[in-house]
Amino acid sequence: MAKLVVTTSGTTIVVKNGDSVLVDIVGGGTVTIVAAPDANIKNLKIDFGGNDHVADEVEIDLSTFQSYSLHIDINDYDPTDSVVLNNAFNRHVDPGKEDEYNFEYIGANGATFNGFLRAKDKGEKDFTDQPPPIVICFAKGTIIDTTLGPTPVECLTEGDLVRTRDNDDQPIRWIGRRRLDSLELARRPNLAPVRIHTGALGRGLPHVDLTVSPQHRILVEGWQAELHFGESEILVPAIALVNGKSVRTLPDIDQITYYHLLFDQHEIITANGAPTESMLTGEMALLALDQEAQHEIQMLFESRQEPSGVQRAARPILRQRDAAIFKVA
Repeated sequence: MAKLVVTTSGTTIVVKNGDSVLVDIVGGGTVTIVAAPDANIKNLKIDFGGNDHVADEVEIDLSTFQSYSLHIDINDYDPTDSVVLNNAFNRHVDPGKEDEYNFEYIGANGATFNGFLRAKDKGEKDFTDQPPPIVICFAKGTIIDTTLGPTPVECLTEGDLVRTRDNDDQPIRWIGRRRLDSLELARRPNLAPVRIHTGALGRGLPHVDLTVSPQHRILVEGWQAELHFGESEILVPAIALVNGKSVRTLPDIDQITYYHLLFDQHEIITANGAPTESMLTGEMALLALDQEAQHEIQMLFESRQEPSGVQRAARPILRQRDAAIFKVA
C-alpha cells in the first residue's frame, strides 16, 4: 500500500490495491488514475488536500480496473474539486446510503464489475443533499451566431457581439461557467443535460445536435402556440420537449460544462442554428448562481441604474406542465 503524491498537472498515476493518492497541485490541475496490469484493486483512497479552493480534477480510467465491489474513498473534497469516472454506467445513490455513489463499469477483461465511491468528510458530502437549483445555460461546444461568424460558446468573451432576433447585434455583458462532474450529476439528476438532435425542431433545426441544461428554453413557433396560447412564439423548457427519441436526457454523462450568456436584456439568439434564449435574470436563475456570480451581476445592473437585476422575458414562457402539445416527433 503506497501513498502517491501528485504535484504536477497532467500526470498519470498507476495504482495497486490499497494505494492512497494525494492531489497537491499548486494552482489546481488534473490527474489520471489507472490500475496496474492484472491488479485486483479492492480499495483506493483519493485525498484532495483540504479546502484549498483550487480546482483539482481526478479522472479514474475504469477500463483498466477489474474488481468487484471496487471501493473508492474521497477525503478532503471541496466544491471546486471533481472526480470523473470514465467508463461508468448505471450510476445511482441508494436510500439510506446517501454517502455512497454506486456504479458499474466494463473492466480490462471485458467483464462487467461494480463499485462505489464514498465521501469521507464527516457526512457533509451527502450525494443527495439539498434541492437542486435551476441552471439555465448552454453546454460546452454549442455554436453561437456572432458578428465574427459561428463561434463555440467556450471561446466567447465579454464584449463579443452576438446576433439577436430582436435587437440586432448585442454585446455579451457577462459569461458564467459551471462544471458538473459525475458526483454532482448523481446527487442532482435533474441537472442532467438534454440533447436535441439534428432536425428535431423541424425545418432542419438544430443544424447540429444541441445540448442544453434541462430548464434552458427553446423558442417554439407554429399553429400550436397561436391556437392554445394566442402567441406566435413561445419559450419552452428543453425538458418539456423530451420524447426519448429526437430529444432526450443524458443521465449517464460523466461531466458537463454549462455556460450562461447575459446581455443587457433577455435575448433570442441562435445556437447550433436553433432559436433559443440567453440567460434571464429572474429570481430563480440568480439563486442558481454562486454568491460571487450574483455579486458580479448585481454590480453590472447597478451600473446601469437597474439595481434589481431582474429582466423582462423576451417571449411568453410556457410552464413545463403546459408544454405537452409541443413534444416533437
